[in-house]
Amino acid sequence: GESEVCPEIVPFAENALRAAAGDRARTGGFVVNTTIDPILQAQARTALRDGLDNYAKRHGLEPPLVDQKRSAWGDPFVGAPRVNGIYVGVVKAVDDASNSIDVAVGSKVGTVLLGHEQRYNPHHLPPSQFTRIGAVLRVGVLDDSAADGNIALRLELGPQAALIALDVRTREVLALVGGYDGVAGGLDRATQTKRQPGSTFKPITYSYALHSHLITPATVLHVRHEHDKEGPIGVRVRQALAESNNRAAEFVFKESGAKQVVDWAHQLGVESKLGADKSLALGSYEVSVLELANAYATFASGGDALSPVMIRSVQGVEGALPLPPVAPRRQVMTVDEAYMITSLLRSVVQEGTGMGAQRVGRPVAGKTGTTNRVKDAWFIGYSTEIVAAVWVGYDDALPLGRGEQGSATALPMWVNFMKQAHEHRPATEFPRPAGVIEVSIDPRTGLLPYPGEQGLIQEEFLDGTVPTQAAVPDAGAAKVRQDPPDGGAPVRGGIDPHP
Repeated sequence: GESEVCPEIVPFAENALRAAAGDRARTGGFVVNTTIDPILQAQARTALRDGLDNYAKRHGLEPPLVDQKRSAWGDPFVGAPRVNGIYVGVVKAVDDASNSIDVAVGSKVGTVLLGHEQRYNPHHLPPSQFTRIGAVLRVGVLDDSAADGNIALRLELGPQAALIALDVRTREVLALVGGYDGVAGGLDRATQTKRQPGSTFKPITYSYALHSHLITPATVLHVRHEHDKEGPIGVRVRQALAESNNRAAEFVFKESGAKQVVDWAHQLGVESKLGADKSLALGSYEVSVLELANAYATFASGGDALSPVMIRSVQGVEGALPLPPVAPRRQVMTVDEAYMITSLLRSVVQEGTGMGAQRVGRPVAGKTGTTNRVKDAWFIGYSTEIVAAVWVGYDDALPLGRGEQGSATALPMWVNFMKQAHEHRPATEFPRPAGVIEVSIDPRTGLLPYPGEQGLIQEEFLDGTVPTQAAVPDAGAAKVRQDPPDGGAPVRGGIDPHP
């Protein structure tokens, strides 16, 4: 049953059974009910595989693989290979009779059994049509204990991915995909590995600054443009997050305080150790896909933090066994604050780096993420009902290559899954709470408009944070009343920077 659909859940079920039944767990006769929705699980696996297959097409990773050099992979490995290592090797022999390929990996020769390579050889080509002698292949070392010195290899041509989906309200894990294959005992990259979140960490910083009343969506941040030698430019917080402006995120992080942001991330649901230094602003500390998805679920649920749930019950002959207690639901942010970060993440989808998410065809909020040299690509987003996170990357952190980034690599898988997951659900809006006020503002300064001003925009504010100053007309253009001091303190639309 579930072990075929979702082998990733099996270790969690076994742990729950041991915790509930102790030594009796070995005797059998127990039923463990998990939270996995088999239909959503199958859709998640398919969405992830389709996305990785499309990556293979884009990068020419489909057979016949005959290139004698691939610059993206680097030169063939020299030295003694180790078990679980991933290396570039050179094809030494192809044998159609045994359906195998011999590959030289440094000082050793190993064998790839093509019959086990469904992902990279879906049309079951014989070895002589799959590759040729002298071609380079990326391989992983499975085993080197054979008596004849031959090592067992598997193909490691393309990247891996993980997808996790949670019920916003209950935090039940609805789908858990830890890789392409889904084999029992395989590596589950959604829960067992940690990777840099890149820009998907930014909403954590911005939500803290909103919660602390350090910024509003209209606050103008004076930051140097990343590719620009000129002076600072003014960018409103809403634009800054939508466009994933790194300088703005670093600025808000600095204003918020590194230690405060670390504490806040832990309150939201991130459990990994985070360093309180400025590299955290751009997501340099590694986290699991599950914990990051759960932090976003805190935003989606109206500010409630809750541990993810995978096991519903353990049934024995005498009925249900008690499960270990779960930490109680905690309200980390107000409903108004959670709505405000959701509103900013809606702008990412409506006009920013996550515009592809509009294809889900219903209100969604989310954020793209791409780390240095594109070693990790992310999209995390949610509807009112489901939060889903997708990560794509190589296990050995090889860069994903030209044209790859969160919006191109991870987002299509997310869209594919979320469209199917919501098929029979009515589309629901994120309801604006009564404590959030919408007013017209001057787009250049984020301040109230001057009398008769044209071209205003609507912006949302937490009660008590609406700007009190008005913009000043200046030869037909509004400008900020005071020039920002050196260091670019923001004009905070009615919020005193140093209360």
